[in-house]
Amino acid sequence: MAIINDLMQTYDESTSADIAVAEGIHMISPSETKLQLMLPKIQVGYTKAEWIEDELIAQKTTLLTTHSATDQVTITVATSGTAMIPDDVATYQTVIRIDQEYMLITSISSNVWTVTRGYASTTAATHAASADVHIVSVLEHEGADGKNSWTMARSRPYNYVQTFSRVVEVTGVQEAIKKLGGITSEVDHQIMKAMRQLALELEKTLLIGVAAQAGNGSSTFRTMGGLWAMISTNRTSNSSAVVSTDAIEADIRAIWDAGGTPRAIVTTGKIAQDIANLYESRITTDINTTIGGVAVTSIVNPLGDGPIAIIPHRAVPAGEYYMLDTSKLGLGYIRPFFRKDLAETGDSTKLWIGGDYTLELMNETVHVYRYAISET
Repeated sequence: MAIINDLMQTYDESTSADIAVAEGIHMISPSETKLQLMLPKIQVGYTKAEWIEDELIAQKTTLLTTHSATDQVTITVATSGTAMIPDDVATYQTVIRIDQEYMLITSISSNVWTVTRGYASTTAATHAASADVHIVSVLEHEGADGKNSWTMARSRPYNYVQTFSRVVEVTGVQEAIKKLGGITSEVDHQIMKAMRQLALELEKTLLIGVAAQAGNGSSTFRTMGGLWAMISTNRTSNSSAVVSTDAIEADIRAIWDAGGTPRAIVTTGKIAQDIANLYESRITTDINTTIGGVAVTSIVNPLGDGPIAIIPHRAVPAGEYYMLDTSKLGLGYIRPFFRKDLAETGDSTKLWIGGDYTLELMNETVHVYRYAISET
């Protein structure tokens, strides 16, 4: 044995010193699943989740070309006439307005409309391409026959249900031995970790899941599309280096113009801070509303139905945000996360943990995806 001279220190008896380990295991990995907490849960009955959408006839389009002649009696618009004007327009003529001039549509051929200029004593004027064309009303004489039926057909969007699962397997010896960190059951601890991992995987898929496909059981997998895949109309590459009030306000208007209500901005931590700083004079923290136990910071805008929540999310890729009408979103499921025992092989405990989920995104025109935002 070694001889200890003079002062005895812990280094001298390190082989026999007891080990002190703090209680608990401190998880460093982020585990927030804010979308799953926010979204209403919807039971679905099949692997293809579908919903019915309806809409009214559009009341506005734009000019496709510049109209520089004040006596020009045809206008070319961006939308096919039959999508906005009844086909018996020759009988039931339609009033429109472009800038400060009113016109009367007397016939249509696809997106070329024949009009009477300067209707109702307004002044015929020139009009630039992309000028708004407002549909005002369809006219009729007293006692006239009824107009033709004219309505939009319903549509049936869909998303597929994706299964998220893990297998937990622990040997009998590992379950039986004494463990550090306050763990009494290795099986229970591994189940908890697997559930958190699955929840994170589902959360990431809700945000940036890519291709929704049916799967054929052999060469292709059944997958759900997330927000990234399902928002198609309002996808904007940021034109300036950083996020700006101009960009945010444009996205708020896009949702409002489409008939929705902007309710939440889900973005990275840096962009969430930038937005809060931009709206410093119109910021509120609603202590009565929390997500994951955290009070929600919101911005105030006249086009919002109340404050618009700013939700920092670690799973959003850098330089991106989603502006959402959360009343038009749902978390669909066939089987919520659950566990079941699997057949044991040898001296071990084996369990399957999983669930089947999808994103239901109704009226995709009332949601926005903006990307290529600098975070420097």
